[in-house]
Amino acid sequence: TQTSIKLNRSLAMNQLHTLPKIIIFLLTCSLALVNGSYPSEGDVRLVGGAGPFEGRVEYYNSGEWGSVCDDLWNITDAIVVCIQLGYPSAVAVSDRGAYGHAQGPIWLDGVTCNGSETRLSECNSSSKHDCSHFEDAGVVCSNDFLLRLVNSEQILNQGQNVSEGRLEVYHGGVWGTVCDDGWSFQDAQVACRELGFSGAFEFTTGDLFGQGVGTIWMDQVSCRGYEPSISQCSFPGWGIENCEHSQDVGVICVYPDITLAPVLPLRIAGGGSSGLLEISYNSTWGNVCADLFTLDDAQIACKQLGYVGALNLSSSQSTGSNPIWLHNVICRGLESGLSQCIHNPFGDDNCVNGEIVSVECSNDSQAVFSEFPIRLSGSDNAWEGRVEVFYDNTWGTVCDDAWDILDANVVCRELGYRAAYRATQLSNFGVATGPIWLNDVECVGSEDKLSDCSYDRLGLHSCGHEQDASVVCERKEVTLPVRLVGGAGTHEGRVEVLYDGTWGTVCDDSWNFLDAVVVCKQLGFSRAIAFLNFAAFGAGTADQPIWLDQVRCNGSEADLSQCTHNPIGSHDCLHREDASVVCSQDTPAVRLTGSANAWEGRVEIQVDGVWGAICDEEWTSADADVVCYQLGYSGAMSNEPAYEGEFGQGDGYVVQQNIICQGNETYLTDCSHEPFISIYNPSCNQVAVVCNNYELDVPVRLVGGDSAYSGRVEVYYSGLW
Repeated sequence: TQTSIKLNRSLAMNQLHTLPKIIIFLLTCSLALVNGSYPSEGDVRLVGGAGPFEGRVEYYNSGEWGSVCDDLWNITDAIVVCIQLGYPSAVAVSDRGAYGHAQGPIWLDGVTCNGSETRLSECNSSSKHDCSHFEDAGVVCSNDFLLRLVNSEQILNQGQNVSEGRLEVYHGGVWGTVCDDGWSFQDAQVACRELGFSGAFEFTTGDLFGQGVGTIWMDQVSCRGYEPSISQCSFPGWGIENCEHSQDVGVICVYPDITLAPVLPLRIAGGGSSGLLEISYNSTWGNVCADLFTLDDAQIACKQLGYVGALNLSSSQSTGSNPIWLHNVICRGLESGLSQCIHNPFGDDNCVNGEIVSVECSNDSQAVFSEFPIRLSGSDNAWEGRVEVFYDNTWGTVCDDAWDILDANVVCRELGYRAAYRATQLSNFGVATGPIWLNDVECVGSEDKLSDCSYDRLGLHSCGHEQDASVVCERKEVTLPVRLVGGAGTHEGRVEVLYDGTWGTVCDDSWNFLDAVVVCKQLGFSRAIAFLNFAAFGAGTADQPIWLDQVRCNGSEADLSQCTHNPIGSHDCLHREDASVVCSQDTPAVRLTGSANAWEGRVEIQVDGVWGAICDEEWTSADADVVCYQLGYSGAMSNEPAYEGEFGQGDGYVVQQNIICQGNETYLTDCSHEPFISIYNPSCNQVAVVCNNYELDVPVRLVGGDSAYSGRVEVYYSGLW
């Protein structure tokens, strides 16, 4: 059994098809045992789902089944549950009692798995909790749908690179391929995440990884980017296609543990610091195609050539005198040489416009790096510490030569504080290790960033770490307005925050559902539906800053600036890592209950499938009118607390909302309100209304039909059809 269980993550990715039959048998036995009649301590089961592969997670402890609280619950925890139950992986995670509310104890809270565990009991967790059953966690395990990557005739996990290959899906007991009609980067993102990677670098079309055989299962796949499985993306149906295997798609996934390729020689044609970029392959010099090549990629090339970085990037038409060795280059920024970046196979002649890359390299660090991330280290408090600068993929310190309050003010403002309380010298927050990047910093005090100040060339100094500079900032941080960009509506999109008069993005490092909850709450939506990584709604522009990185919210914050995060502007990200969210557009359902008459009763709102009453604090006649409008009446006749009338107190569940209506709104959600959250509060005085017991006389017409008695139904209200 231990042999089978150790497969966990790799099994969840793409290796089920390679398992010996004995391991398949052991997994089947494990599933039968868990679903049997004699549970053991630490067993898990799923309850309330549409099938045995999904539901509310329940944990067996002290002879009794109990639920798991959704605090910190994420896909890694779900994978461990599914592996324990004998499924190959998890495809989705749910919270807030999505599969109903348990009745017994809540055994676990704050579950944190790292993905290597074989049982939920092996993960870190607390037996104490502050949860209700409205926070019961759930999972959806992968059922009969699996993915794998195949490279030509060899399954990739038996070959050299498990992160790329022809994409194959397992459905109905048969492996088949995916057609490249409509295939996009967003589809590749979903596939790579389902395989267990952090995302996609690139996708391929036209059988780059060889042609499959047999069934083509999927065609015209269209993902939005945040689905947990490509089986949940839009496509015509299993086996519905008009393709050949020459159209089989492939993906190249982000897999940080891959052994990097060797660094191949580079040069700039004609010598000097600018000109055509050339790379040597098979002892022959060739060019680099300009397709997808960016200034970020040029930085890697110039650093390999011994320069500080790249100033400019250009392209020109190839004369055909040299081969084009590299095509579709994508660098992450951590490579030692250009050949270690993702790229098509050497010699791929599909350079679309025949344009090749030229670069201009420089050793002028202030010209190359118009800005660089900074952070404070050496203190438990976010507002004070040793100043550190990120350069050449390494954090380094600032020497305190000439360091003063003007320099400290710039640092604190860049980090999101209003000003500096004091500037400190002589390693006041500890002696660092590593490089010293800045010396002789001289700011006039009005600069927006430390990189705008005067300083010696990066890395040039005569200091020791006993001279590390530090700051103490004023503790009040700047509030950050938030907006969503690039979505189909205001409820979804790339997260952007406004700082120092400029909208910037948020990096997806550590981005999770709780962060999305806070963003949606700040924007006035009732809840979050999904969080997305890898610029799912498009990347920010090249000149746009990335303001936040390593955001960590607990879900209770009122706005994103209250969450833990790196200092504003301090990051190690590219815009292809921009974070996004999808918020709920739902208008909560409203009803009147406790009366035989439809037009009167206790006001209740449905939140996440649970009806709750409204407390009478600050409830007004304007609020009552809007309730009646939403229910189709012309207004309220009376507005009375339910505890004084005949409509009862309900079951004790109420909705926190702090609704403030003007009286002219159509729905309660049009009024000013806090996020709708259902809680148990039997002592709350609950409101009721009596609406005008005649409904609105709403004119109706038919539009677009073939006659006067057929067509689309339209109603006239508030001056509009």
